[in-house]
Amino acid sequence: MSHIHRFICVRQIQREGADTLGMIDVDALLARNDGLILARDHRRLKSSLSRWVRQGRLVRLMRGVYAHPARRLGDRLRAVSERIPGGVIAGQTAMSLGLGLSGRVETIDVCTPTRRRPQPGYRFCHRSIPGVHVSRGVMVPALAAVDLSDDEPGWLDDLARRRWATCEQFRRLLEEFPNRRGNVRRRRHIERTSTSPWSVAERRYHDLFDRCRVTGWVANQPVRAGGAWFAPDVAFRAERPALEIDGRQFHRDAAAFEADRRRQNEFAAAGWTVLRFTWAMLDDPEWVIATVRTVLTRLRRQRRRDSRNRA
Repeated sequence: MSHIHRFICVRQIQREGADTLGMIDVDALLARNDGLILARDHRRLKSSLSRWVRQGRLVRLMRGVYAHPARRLGDRLRAVSERIPGGVIAGQTAMSLGLGLSGRVETIDVCTPTRRRPQPGYRFCHRSIPGVHVSRGVMVPALAAVDLSDDEPGWLDDLARRRWATCEQFRRLLEEFPNRRGNVRRRRHIERTSTSPWSVAERRYHDLFDRCRVTGWVANQPVRAGGAWFAPDVAFRAERPALEIDGRQFHRDAAAFEADRRRQNEFAAAGWTVLRFTWAMLDDPEWVIATVRTVLTRLRRQRRRDSRNRA
């Protein structure tokens, strides 16, 4: 081999890096570092890290943090704790993790004690979160739900339905962080939680009933029907109509459909009148209220007739 040829080969090896000789296995390096490579721990690999990113063998999650190209959620979350001291996973990310919906996480929300530049895949908010509201670097679901409730009050309902938090807890959390933009809407949505809506659709029906002064109802409270206990979306205990409110994600699977039909039949067998309302029906609120009042009037008359007959 000529000196020129040998020089060219050496230069090519230097450009491609020692990994071409099998000295560095990127996958093995990731495995040794639990899936996350920190540039501060591998200063001699600085040029190699950049090259591996260009080759598609690594991705840069944020400055000085590299991971597998699959961008696994666990790696992306660890990058926050490794790179951002005091950073807290918050918002929709915290809620999704708390409710076991991690598959829905795309952009990771992070509260940081200092201002940070935007990073692809992350959304930063300059805000310090007291440690009492943080668990393993993640904001507790109750506070995350309060934060999100200015635009997405359904998160409050998710926690209330699971008995993870109450309206009073939401109120206290809101008071801990006064003067935040959106708190007027948050307070209104939290107060609605006091009537126990378990979905955004139910919230809208509760608002409608209050505006039209429909009284005597309770929501998602257990009643006995057919030898079992059920919690109708809305129930008038005296007259015994049960209102079932079908939201936008009504009957997500066959099992839910079957359970819903069985529940409706149990109510009917126990002497309840079942009314079904949908999200779209809210476009005609006058008809909804008229229907409810008509049924209530008929049932009250029937109850009075039954009382006279028994007398």
